[in-house]
Amino acid sequence: MLAVVPGQIAKRDVLPDGRAERDGRGVGKAAQCIRKGPDGWLYVTIGSSCNVCIEDNPWRAAMIRFRPGEAEPELYATGLRNTVGFDWQPGTGHLYGVDNGRDWSGDDFPPDELNRISQGGFYGWPYFNGNNVPDEDHGDDRRASELTPIAPAHNFQAHVAPLSINFLKHQADTPLEGAAMVGQHGSWNRDTKIGYRVTDEGG
Repeated sequence: MLAVVPGQIAKRDVLPDGRAERDGRGVGKAAQCIRKGPDGWLYVTIGSSCNVCIEDNPWRAAMIRFRPGEAEPELYATGLRNTVGFDWQPGTGHLYGVDNGRDWSGDDFPPDELNRISQGGFYGWPYFNGNNVPDEDHGDDRRASELTPIAPAHNFQAHVAPLSINFLKHQADTPLEGAAMVGQHGSWNRDTKIGYRVTDEGG
């Protein structure tokens, strides 16, 4: 299989349980999602290495893309803490991704996000959360004032942990045609558990 970790694209063996073999360096959240876009490019999201920090590697908390058969990827979008799923909207071709916000800021903050992802866009992490609210740890960093974050297209409730988004196509039930279905893994560190469902909220 193809494995993408910050700074390299490498071949990895797959263990009997289906997990990609680690290289022993502790890569944290490696490639979260890879999909082929309507333009023929392969798009890959790579998660952050931490709950909230300033990454050294620009591929962390970002989306990259590359043409099949070409070795050098390009950075597509940044500030995406943990975008596990993304898909292109039928008709418009717009790219949307679901992003998991930071932990340990309370039961109701920050919201998880649905972002419309554009080339060159910056989506806030680690300096801003949700509707561009400054982060409690890094919001006053001087680098934050030099950036223009793009606010989410939709905010989910905090900690629902959206892990996938898919636009429905070729549906016999016309009202569902083009709807965006989002799978929510559910909360793990919230007093009252939420999520654990598939929803068209924000679609």
